[in-house]
Amino acid sequence: VTGVQTCALPICERHFTHYVGLAERAEPAVLRAGRDDPILRRLATELPNLRAALERAAAIDPEAAAKRFDLLLALGDAQWWAGHVSEASATFQAATSLSRQFQDPDRLAEAALRVGEVGYGGAYMEAWSYDPVKVELLDEALAALGDQHTLLKVRVLARLAAALYLSPFDSLARRDSLSRSSVQLARRLADGPTLAYALHARHLAVWDPDNVEERVALSGEIIGLARQCGDVTLEITGHVWRMADLFEIG
Repeated sequence: VTGVQTCALPICERHFTHYVGLAERAEPAVLRAGRDDPILRRLATELPNLRAALERAAAIDPEAAAKRFDLLLALGDAQWWAGHVSEASATFQAATSLSRQFQDPDRLAEAALRVGEVGYGGAYMEAWSYDPVKVELLDEALAALGDQHTLLKVRVLARLAAALYLSPFDSLARRDSLSRSSVQLARRLADGPTLAYALHARHLAVWDPDNVEERVALSGEIIGLARQCGDVTLEITGHVWRMADLFEIG
């Protein structure tokens, strides 16, 4: 392999073959599996050196970068669902840095969504803290997506709206605008799971004592969409929201 000795971490050809081989053997299982698949959880514990392997492989073979990005997201998902939150966060941050090299708005958005969600325990739970780094990254991803009208943009809009909920600054107007745009775009695109994601984010983003009627309607629609999609986790989340809303009404 040419150019090996110019890398920050010099790697001999035998090691390079090992790293690339490890990534390639893992790839089919990783990319076929869902985010909560047992295969991913097993990979999170059995292949702790996969991220380092991919970093070394990409360092001496630029053509491996695109594959590495997909594998980083998959590995981060595995770490996340296995409960290795700090490791998942580091993996998603690495994917974010790599996405900037591609100058690919979709890849940046995919990475930003993972960074924005990790630590919440799942896509439908929230951490009750404000993280300006995550907000900045989601803002960057939204700007990069520009005038796209895609399911990916729906999720970025939704996640950014929710991430601003505990901002120390007055963010209500922006949260309302972002979450409303997310829901409107999701309805136009007619994708049930993505609409449910947007509705969930809006429920949190605009949570205020003066709009309980709207939130009751949102939680009811989330439950209905979850049943249509067969998403038990989302349905439970919808019921939790609805219970909280009804408690407010009394």
